Amino acid sequence: MKKVILSAMALAMGSFVMAQTNDNNVSQKGNNNDTDVKQTGQVHRSVVRIGGNGNVTDVTQTGVDQNTVIEISANDANSNMVNVKQDGSMN
Repeated sequence: MKKVILSAMALAMGSFVMAQTNDNNVSQKGNNNDTDVKQTGQVHRSVVRIGGNGNVTDVTQTGVDQNTVIEISANDANSNMVNVKQDGSMN
């Protein structure tokens, strides 16, 4: 009985650890672009695509299940600033 309980606990903890996934994909084209992405928590996804010069992007995600997509490429736009902060769950 003790082995069954320990096995169940190991499976539960293993599934919890596997649920901690973060994805990030940043593609930058141009000069002097800056992107800062911080992700903590469980299931996050962040995609940042930038074209042009002097663009600044900050993404901070904390919580459970969040998603961010930022695309700046209107004929290589310049000097744009984007800040995204998601705190909580299921954003």
